[in-house]
Amino acid sequence: MDEIFDSLANPHRRKILYLLSIKMSVGKIMAELPLSQPTVSSHLSLLRKAGLVSFEIKQRERLYFFKPRRFT
Repeated sequence: MDEIFDSLANPHRRKILYLLSIKMSVGKIMAELPLSQPTVSSHLSLLRKAGLVSFEIKQRERLYFFKPRRFT
């Protein structure tokens, strides 16, 4: 559970989670935030490891989305 709270401590990751209420590609996330592609990918990787974000592959894109879960 510490992984979840550590992930949410960063304001950019909280904004990414907010944006992912709809499915978005890394490119669309970059258009909304002043971050580079490697930085966005790094944040998404941490959020995935914490179990907060998942993705699906559609054609040639990964579409990321918020994956809500219970805090137990």
